[in-house]
Amino acid sequence: MNKLERYRSFMNDYVLICKLIAVWPTEKDFIKCIQQKWKPKGHIELKLGARGFFTVIFSNLQDKERVFENGPYFHYNVVLFMRYWEECYDPDKEKLLAAPVRVRLFGLLMDFWETKIL
Repeated sequence: MNKLERYRSFMNDYVLICKLIAVWPTEKDFIKCIQQKWKPKGHIELKLGARGFFTVIFSNLQDKERVFENGPYFHYNVVLFMRYWEECYDPDKEKLLAAPVRVRLFGLLMDFWETKIL
């Protein structure tokens, strides 16, 4: 396997592309938030990209998969967009057509706690 193939393999295995929609915390603040919410077993590194996108590089493959599968995540009530790494990713072509939202329904009776109703 040559150097480029090793790089692609590593990126596929250990990297997520992320963006916080409409908010840009400091790197230090966001790393602290990630450590608290994700509780990774390994090391996590952030690399800033274009248009508010950044990559999260995991040292532990299980951390990456667990984090991705257990989303969505919010930072100050703002959704964290996540996708798997993609070679030649172009953030200018990214169309965020759907996003998870958090809704609070105070005082909702237990009778209405059904998937079809919610």
